Amino acid sequence: MQLMQDLPEEHRGAMRPDPNRPPTREEYWQFFDYLQGTGKTNMMAAAKYAEFYLDVPKKKAAEAFWDWVDLPNKRAKLEGLLDS
Repeated sequence: MQLMQDLPEEHRGAMRPDPNRPPTREEYWQFFDYLQGTGKTNMMAAAKYAEFYLDVPKKKAAEAFWDWVDLPNKRAKLEGLLDS
């Protein structure tokens, strides 16, 4: 993956599944999982990549990123509730 300043403008929104609607939570998570799997960037830059490749507002990309980061905690909490 290239540095943010080197990304061609024609790639903006290239990974957005449907340009006629905002990405779903699952689509954000799939993007972050893919990005993490590439090993091409520090995940602290992931929201900026989502902003560009999914063509979403900065705030939405950041919210989705932190939601994705917290996902393991949410799963563990749910498992704890179900086990009790």
